[in-house]
Amino acid sequence: GLHALDQSWAFAETNQLPPYGIPAEPVQIERSLAEGQTWEDGGLTYNVIETPGHTPGGVCFHFPEHKALIVGDTLFAGSVGRTDFPGGDSRVLKASLSRLRTLDDDLVVYPGHGPTTTIGYEKQTNFFMQG
Repeated sequence: GLHALDQSWAFAETNQLPPYGIPAEPVQIERSLAEGQTWEDGGLTYNVIETPGHTPGGVCFHFPEHKALIVGDTLFAGSVGRTDFPGGDSRVLKASLSRLRTLDDDLVVYPGHGPTTTIGYEKQTNFFMQG
């Protein structure tokens, strides 16, 4: 799946990363992701939370039954996703992090890179989650 706001630039020249070139666009994107959707895949149910900032269409996947949050490049243990690439916006990311701060402290965070963490730990130690 892909958020519509990321589909408009993800396969364009503005997303070219030398030496790799322009990413190839898939033949079909299976689903368009948006705030508030609930999906079930592989027997797991999750909710889509829009968290733009690193990219315009950034999303997180919240698995409430398993107390898990897949955050991609929105949040890392001790840091956040870069906002200096095309489409990034630090003010928008700050608002997305404010939304994540409202989630349960014991929610385990699975970032796109690096170690897992929890919302509570990041609220205590991550400068970007201080509000």
